[in-house]
Amino acid sequence: MINLQTEATDIRTQHHRLALQWGRTCAARPYGRSDRHPHPTSSFGVAMGTAAWCDSFEGVAVTGLDGHIHFFNTTEEWPDNQDLGGDFDLSPAIIWSQERLNIMVIGRDGHLYNKWSYDGTTWSDSWQNLGGTFRGVPSIEESVPGQIEIYVVGTDNAVYHKKWDGTAWIPSGTDWDNFGGNTGL
Repeated sequence: MINLQTEATDIRTQHHRLALQWGRTCAARPYGRSDRHPHPTSSFGVAMGTAAWCDSFEGVAVTGLDGHIHFFNTTEEWPDNQDLGGDFDLSPAIIWSQERLNIMVIGRDGHLYNKWSYDGTTWSDSWQNLGGTFRGVPSIEESVPGQIEIYVVGTDNAVYHKKWDGTAWIPSGTDWDNFGGNTGL
């Protein structure tokens, strides 16, 4: 059994160094089976996850063996995990942008799902279905303050894109920009 608090501190230290090198104040790092520990577990079991933090916020999101996303807000005293529910196999992506934390993950149905919080403790009521037919882990970034860009590989190996402009998703609903290509993945 690994100690997620120790792991989060280690991840946080590594990323603060990287953030300084990149000149960024936020960072994220994959965490799980592909890391130092070949089979990480905890009281609920950890499949894969991502740690993220900014100057004002720190947290870890992981996919549990139960298929739920579990979130740890590490800004304060180490809390119990928050079970955010869901039915997932893959690692989540996490980003803090303009006072809003977003966790995104591809569901077993291939759709991309999003859940958000403004304080890391109170979350949107349900997982927002952003549609698509994807695989793998989405790549997300804050291109300008308040604007989130998502890139993800479709089951047809093309690259798809969607962005949050601070008030709405573009394209809207479950539509995506198809950038084409063949990733060969």
